[in-house]
Amino acid sequence: MTQILVLTEDQKVNSVIQNGLFEKYGTEVIVRNGVSEAISMLDILPAIEMIVCRDKLAPRIFDYLIKNKENFESDVKVVVLGELESKYPHVSFIPNKANFQKVIAHLGFVMGKENSPQIFEVEQPQTSPPVFAPIPAPVEVQEEIPENEEEDNSDKTTVFRSPLLEKKPPTVKKTGDPTGSPVYIAISMKYFLTLPETKMDFNLYSRVKKGEGFEYNVKIASGTKIARADLDRMLVRGGKELYVAQEDYKKANELLSGFFLDRFKRVSNIQERMQLNSDSYEILLDVFKNGTLDKYNVEIIKEVLKSMDFLLKSPNPLEAFLVGLKNTKLSYGYAHSYMGCLLLFAVMGKFSWSQDQTRNKILYLALFHDLALNSDRLIKAHHSPAERAKLSEDDLAVVNGHADAAAAILETIIKSSKEVPSIVREHHGMRNGRGFPESLSLGISPLTMSYIVIEDFVTRFMEKVEKEEITKEMMVAISEELKNKYVKLTYADVAEELQKFLKDR
Repeated sequence: MTQILVLTEDQKVNSVIQNGLFEKYGTEVIVRNGVSEAISMLDILPAIEMIVCRDKLAPRIFDYLIKNKENFESDVKVVVLGELESKYPHVSFIPNKANFQKVIAHLGFVMGKENSPQIFEVEQPQTSPPVFAPIPAPVEVQEEIPENEEEDNSDKTTVFRSPLLEKKPPTVKKTGDPTGSPVYIAISMKYFLTLPETKMDFNLYSRVKKGEGFEYNVKIASGTKIARADLDRMLVRGGKELYVAQEDYKKANELLSGFFLDRFKRVSNIQERMQLNSDSYEILLDVFKNGTLDKYNVEIIKEVLKSMDFLLKSPNPLEAFLVGLKNTKLSYGYAHSYMGCLLLFAVMGKFSWSQDQTRNKILYLALFHDLALNSDRLIKAHHSPAERAKLSEDDLAVVNGHADAAAAILETIIKSSKEVPSIVREHHGMRNGRGFPESLSLGISPLTMSYIVIEDFVTRFMEKVEKEEITKEMMVAISEELKNKYVKLTYADVAEELQKFLKDR
């Protein structure tokens, strides 16, 4: 397989080239953000065939290639974005404002996959904006609105297509006889945890198994004033869901979502906020499973992102999380996602590539990456090859496609950046978001490499806390295991920094 190294110090340009070459030629591209990092990679990749770099970075690359020519299996071709004088014999140049398709086609020619080189004419910004534009300034979570930027969406429900559902439009979880009996739609019990005494103008049903199907019994009748004590008894006795008739779903969702969102305004302490975030995460698992997204779900996404960010910025966030993990009933999926986000923020500031990462990107990655697994059971199982081998065929299909599915859903929610869904899609190291690599992936971004290491730590940690007390020694011991496992590139650097962080806390 052709090995290509790209370094431009511009994350957007890196992504344009990486995605373009992969989509057109199936070529795996290794991205690095600085010359020193690139040279470290060249030391272990004697079969590298082509380097794409910015003009200001090229002289050091040329010097290295000339001095170490005997280390490479063949002449390394260099394609420079920009202009400069060079005595390196295997170089070609591409203007800064070249057309994107021509850039990819020219790189294909250099790789031997196209028959002729490209003739570049720099296009004017009025008719074709520069491909290599600067990265937009970071945007705070509080200011970002991850809704579709269309006409008035206030009453719109998005039905998204999950790659796991074989191109069939998913529907809300409904049960009933298609021949004419009533259809019921599930509503998560999480909506009722702190619901105040109120009156509803719709029936709430419980479901019991009966013969080959189910029977639905009125749990709370329309017009009944529900006391908090009755709700508590219902939560103790009930399962994970109640049901409403299909025709009542819209008003039920509006009422219950409104009460749930009010909880974010009434949070009084850190542990209460952690529990609320966890409840929100479980609601979103159901949203992803059912395949519908309305304005209330989007509001929950926005609020939980802000709430996670609030916790991350609070004093001693790791210590607060560990206390909350012990004293509250956090879902496995939320605890795993939040701790991964916390530790990634803790270590990534040590690396130059972190300057290209906005806070929003990390928060979206943490919240969304496992939501398409649909349940804590599969989130817990999917990290272990042994546990994956025990899954049913349907569950295994969900697990193998969850990264791609989560990215596809995220693309329907946020249109301001293709990079965020791309990071979610490759968070296990597979560019297409399907399956798991047999060995560590090299052709992925440093951010993804970092997240793979962090997720591995959190998975091992979550397994241990089920059996033993949380101690500093236990956490450092896990980090030592990772240092022995991850010995190359960003993987090794992050494992090292993670251990330093844990030893210093």
